[in-house]
Amino acid sequence: MVDVKRRAIGKVIAIVLVLCMALSLGVFAEGQTRIYSETEINAAAGSEFTVPVYIENNPGIYCFTVSITYDEDVVEAVEGSEQAGDVLPTVLGNPAYMNTPDTRVVGINVDNVADDGLLFTYRFRIKEGVSTGQTTLSISTTTGSVKHLEQDLTTTVVNCTGSTCTVNIGTAAPTSEPTSDPTSNPTANPETPSFALKADAQTIKYMAPVSDTAFEPDRAATRYEVSEALYALLDFSGLEEADRFSDVDEAHREMVNALAQTPIIDGYPDGTFGGEQSITRAEFVKMVSVAAGIGTSDAQAEFTDLAPEHWASPYISAFVADGYIYGYPDGTFLPESEITRAEAVAIINRVLGVQKADGAAPRFDDLPADHWAYGDIMAAAK
Repeated sequence: MVDVKRRAIGKVIAIVLVLCMALSLGVFAEGQTRIYSETEINAAAGSEFTVPVYIENNPGIYCFTVSITYDEDVVEAVEGSEQAGDVLPTVLGNPAYMNTPDTRVVGINVDNVADDGLLFTYRFRIKEGVSTGQTTLSISTTTGSVKHLEQDLTTTVVNCTGSTCTVNIGTAAPTSEPTSDPTSNPTANPETPSFALKADAQTIKYMAPVSDTAFEPDRAATRYEVSEALYALLDFSGLEEADRFSDVDEAHREMVNALAQTPIIDGYPDGTFGGEQSITRAEFVKMVSVAAGIGTSDAQAEFTDLAPEHWASPYISAFVADGYIYGYPDGTFLPESEITRAEAVAIINRVLGVQKADGAAPRFDDLPADHWAYGDIMAAAK
């Protein structure tokens, strides 16, 4: 367990759904309504992690207050980290409330939230110097705060259950001065999981083709494919032997388990990795940014569809400022759009400083020499 004085405090996240018109009646779902975050997270001391908060058996609520209670000596909330989920269109936060008992997130909606799904996410940070172990975050609703709106605009209180989110902390706190009389067989402290770009990363062929004759440059890249590319470019140390996800096949097991011990990738709350799923432009930028140590930027990139409170905005802004990625002519970035295999290769090459191989002999039937990413792909394809 975390070897610090535990001092649990309540962080209250109030979601106030503002009604702009007469609303239709939501139908009560059968079963117990839950607002919860049952997930297990791996995070190192000093790193950030995201807590997703979901609703199940939703009767059509219109307002609710969620309390996230955690150990203040171990965990801290990240200012401005609020992000709307699948069933809320907007989440607005007031940073002035951060790290106080009445931390708030305000959601705006013009109808009852009638669907099950992700309500919002909240980002936290493990404090520096915290010992290896576990800490928990308790998710619960404030009594009487969850309400259903009737047709006559009266409200009915909905009773909700909550849950607990477990965080595995993978970084040991620094030891004190060594003892003058060590034991004859001292036990070494476990090495902290770490990673860095390989010294020869610029010369590594990191992107696997689909076959000997096909690359599929314009198909959406999958989580497996992007993870495999980054894994080939990184050196790791201090890794543990552990299966992190329930759905990773043997061929990808070592790669995924290595990356999962770093802040580069996360799985899903149900314990899966979803390796065959596509990856969005926002997710891709975050993964590559963390892997290459690029960092974030407080200077907001000016895109019409990228709000300052978007979880990936600091990563995207840094990427844009460094010239690694661009938006579209209409002023959008499309953070939730899928990134293609060609786009992924071109961006990674820019980050690494890889020279294009425009003069390389053709290898793939679906990659003509006049394809916009031909030189990048030929420089990176295994």
